[in-house]
Amino acid sequence: MLWTPALAAERAAEHACLTAEQAREKIALHKLAEPFRLMLAMAKRFQGDAIGVKLCRRKDEFIYEISLLRRDGRVIHVVMNAASGQFMHATNIK
Repeated sequence: MLWTPALAAERAAEHACLTAEQAREKIALHKLAEPFRLMLAMAKRFQGDAIGVKLCRRKDEFIYEISLLRRDGRVIHVVMNAASGQFMHATNIK
């Protein structure tokens, strides 16, 4: 597959993260799950410290991208459904 500016624009339209102000607005408007609560729950689940959360839109759904720092120095990236608060997947957990 050839990477073109049109393909890059299409991919960007499929996945975009919001600013803090935009995120607050969307959380209230769409009654999304509380990001701080989810971040703490994932920190406990993966035994790490929460270092950040972003609200992003992937195609037609809102997701939270949560970053956790483990004691061994690895950063775990967790993706959760922002509407339901359900865990979707995590990377770099081994």
